[in-house]
Amino acid sequence: MRASGAQLAKLASLTETCDDELFAIHRVTTGRIQIASCGGASENEPVFYAVTLSAWELNRMSRRAVYTGSFDPISLGHLNVIERSSRLVDELIVGVGHNIDKQSLFTAQERVDLIKLVTKDLANVEVKMFSGLAVRFVRECGSRVIVRGVRSLGDIEAEFTMTLANRQLDSDIETVFLMADDQFSHVSSSLIKQIASLAGDEELARFVPRVIIPQLRAKIG
Repeated sequence: MRASGAQLAKLASLTETCDDELFAIHRVTTGRIQIASCGGASENEPVFYAVTLSAWELNRMSRRAVYTGSFDPISLGHLNVIERSSRLVDELIVGVGHNIDKQSLFTAQERVDLIKLVTKDLANVEVKMFSGLAVRFVRECGSRVIVRGVRSLGDIEAEFTMTLANRQLDSDIETVFLMADDQFSHVSSSLIKQIASLAGDEELARFVPRVIIPQLRAKIG
């Protein structure tokens, strides 16, 4: 199977090394893509492949991470982690945990909708609901990276314990920690629930995205 001229032109402009580091492009020739295997083929003994553009792009877009949490409600701290993470990967999936045994302010679907609302301008962010183990959800998403936000030393201890547990459950899943920006290090969903009924809109907007304040007010009463 031979690649088209348009496919070859686009392939030639892409990164020189596949994300999985199995193959490296050496040159693009008419109708064929000449590739030497990093696993043993030499420059003098190239391995030839005709790669379709869709397969190549799928490989190139393999840098996918998953940010899991309850997000009840989503805070400015959460949003900060989402925005920063989205700049580090090709695709970021925000996983909203659904636990029927846990009392929450917003339903899982409402939390999904709120996150979609505040991330609508982030083209590479997708929001999904999940239940069960986070590592299993990450695998189902085709990823090997969990993103976690850390606000304090207390968070680090708890996250360290969870990371060790996750590694026992799936040793191929890696956890990446992002430290909270200074202005968000004190913000938590539990704190937001405590102050929501007492704070004015301008005060509340220091903790949550302004666009979700009406929904938060409706829940708090």
